[in-house]
Amino acid sequence: MAEPAPALLALRDAVNARWPLRNKASDGIMGDAAHQAAGTSDHNEGNALDITFDATNGPDLEALAEALIQDARVRYIIWNKRIRNREYEAGAWRAYSGASPHTAHMHVSVYADRRSDTSPWDFSAKAPALMPSALSFAAIDPKPAVVFVAVVVGAGALLAAFSLLNREPASPVWSWS
Repeated sequence: MAEPAPALLALRDAVNARWPLRNKASDGIMGDAAHQAAGTSDHNEGNALDITFDATNGPDLEALAEALIQDARVRYIIWNKRIRNREYEAGAWRAYSGASPHTAHMHVSVYADRRSDTSPWDFSAKAPALMPSALSFAAIDPKPAVVFVAVVVGAGALLAAFSLLNREPASPVWSWS
């Protein structure tokens, strides 16, 4: 029987240490019965980690994905109906239409030959804005998951109000005027 990749145990521990209050409901490494039945899943070999989306307590999964794809251990990431694979299109995001849209969690797969590399995961230097922010989850989507309103007042003060209608983000859109 497969064991969890030591590299992913180290990643999970680093994420938990940085965001100790985050929701872990969709976290996981080893494949459940559904993954086992599907036959082909990096979870079945212990080479994939799911990290739960938590807009309140972090991390910002968009920024975390940006940092993690830079790590040589990471083979691909699936998050919010998109996939990034280091081996295709220079790691650019592409549409993903698998059975799970991966909106409740981000999937990180590591190369099998690098699964034992427990060197520190460096996500702080490459993506400094890893704390949740309303701007990270502002979205335009036919079924809005997030409604965001911002008003600039006076000398650049920002008053923001948003309502999280569910815990799954729509496609992120950044807009700085």
